[in-house]
Amino acid sequence: MEDHKYEQIFVNNEFVTPLSGETYETINPATGEVWTLVAKSSEADVDLAVEAASNAFEGEWRSYTGTQRSHLLRKLGDLIRRDTEKLARLESRDNGKLYSELLNGEIPNVAEWFYFYAGIADKMYGSYISHDPNLFSVVKKEPVGVVGALVPWNSPLLMIAWKAAPALAAGNTMVIKPADQTSVTALEFGKLVAEAGFPPGVVNVVTGGAEVGAAIVGHPKVDKIAFTGSSRTAQVISKGSVGNLKRLSFELGGKAPHIIFEDADLDQALIAATSGIFINAGQTCAAGSRLLVSSKIYDDFVGKLVEKAKTIRVGDPMDPKSHMGPQSLEAQVEKIEEFIEVAKQEGGNILTGGRRLAVEGFENGFFFEPTIISGLSEDSYVCREEIFGPVLVVIPFDTEEEAIRIANNSQYGLTAGLWTNDVRKAHRVADAIRAGIVWINTYRKVLWQVPYGGFKMSGYGRENGLEVMELYTEAKTVMMDINTSRVDPYA
Repeated sequence: MEDHKYEQIFVNNEFVTPLSGETYETINPATGEVWTLVAKSSEADVDLAVEAASNAFEGEWRSYTGTQRSHLLRKLGDLIRRDTEKLARLESRDNGKLYSELLNGEIPNVAEWFYFYAGIADKMYGSYISHDPNLFSVVKKEPVGVVGALVPWNSPLLMIAWKAAPALAAGNTMVIKPADQTSVTALEFGKLVAEAGFPPGVVNVVTGGAEVGAAIVGHPKVDKIAFTGSSRTAQVISKGSVGNLKRLSFELGGKAPHIIFEDADLDQALIAATSGIFINAGQTCAAGSRLLVSSKIYDDFVGKLVEKAKTIRVGDPMDPKSHMGPQSLEAQVEKIEEFIEVAKQEGGNILTGGRRLAVEGFENGFFFEPTIISGLSEDSYVCREEIFGPVLVVIPFDTEEEAIRIANNSQYGLTAGLWTNDVRKAHRVADAIRAGIVWINTYRKVLWQVPYGGFKMSGYGRENGLEVMELYTEAKTVMMDINTSRVDPYA
């Protein structure tokens, strides 16, 4: 077990032992073994964290200018950059992501989120309304208050950045609750917040299970919940937040259609179709899990896709030669196995993969083979439900209209992709697809400058870009009457 334990929570810029003194074990997905202990918070600990956030919001933090907040956010980004190697190693050990991808991409990008919103913190302009020469009306942007951020297990530190960077730029305070299975980098984030110089209570981190999240959702002093996770959990949060009518934003699941037309650059499309589902072992809401392929090229394209999937090296996430690491949770492996059995019952053909994988030296790890399934109806259970694993369903289509219909035949509407060299077709199809982001001749490009979020059961509200600032601010109208002569209605 790792010597460095995470048996405390982060409240008021200090690490404190939870009131119960309890901890729980967290598992390294590559080995299937316990690697450290994490603090187990309670509702009483949530009360302390929320009180700290509330006091900070009403106190010192409220006096900080946008420029001062900007400096702190930039400093925080610098510290994340400085600790990239450490954070990448911890994240890989905690949730199974490839160390090379974290080191060279994801963790440096976390810093970029803070740099971007540092640039926005002092540019949150209001407006003047000219409606009467005797009335002077301005609309100000003010922070919402205390934000509860509930973060998933698939990309813990990145999802913290998506919420914390704009929330802090706007002047809010926060209580962050990471997934209980992947809490380590959230606690490391707390350390960096204190080192950057944020006042006590501005950011707090509590760890533990669903009861901790429920305590945040139901707390009367939490003004907003920002949640990334499953649609089912979002429904529970919606019900639990009605006590003080919290503002809610949800970034939820997806079952993204990835459409390959016959006139596309098929070599590039093949690369994108493969990486679009198998990156991060399929554990991403943007995964292109429904591959729609023109019947004119279906057999040839799918054949090449299967061969390419067979070349993916699944193994130790710390090994630079690995292309794909483990699933983050053993429960996730079991869930995927259940989907595979359902696919067989629904008449699906397993073209490759479909089994748990024993990696030499990591026999107890949570590895699963890259899997491709054909022969399923677009209305089948496996085609409609989010699997959140390395499982791709391939579906043929004959016409543009059919591709659009299949793409939209989903309860989700988070992301979509399409490949064609016909510009008119590209725009027609992109306009017709009901999704929050549509990629054309690329896939899974997620940037801090670009809004990200979904339609339908994929949630509401947008993360990233300028649009997200609407989620973390309130509009306040201040009206001043400069008329010196007033009619007395009671004269």
